[in-house]
Amino acid sequence: MFVVNVFAPIDAAFNKLPSGTLDNLLKPENRLLFITVLTYHVIGGREYTSTRLLVTKPPFNLTTLEGNTTSITLSGNNLKINDAIIIIADVLATNGIIHVLDTVLLPPSRQQDADQQTIYLCIMVIS
Repeated sequence: MFVVNVFAPIDAAFNKLPSGTLDNLLKPENRLLFITVLTYHVIGGREYTSTRLLVTKPPFNLTTLEGNTTSITLSGNNLKINDAIIIIADVLATNGIIHVLDTVLLPPSRQQDADQQTIYLCIMVIS
């Protein structure tokens, strides 16, 4: 059985995205982009419980199904993946683990796109 670790953002995490980002991701013509963002939230191969993540001694990187790496860090008592805090850890599933996040993870190229969209929106407001 293929084991997966899903890092699932809470609903409120989507409100942190730049305006229009989620709507754009859900458009039929952006299906591949949606899949890219979705698979950036999944790490396969072995179970990564919070205990295993801590025993591995953060900081370290893990590769997502999307192909880019994520950074696992410890900030105070908070276990983080990139800039997202794991707010609920170790929800057991049939074929893996679910960790609930406070922030949507964006692959590096998509993060740059989101940042550029934010800058563009700011320029529009200032103009």
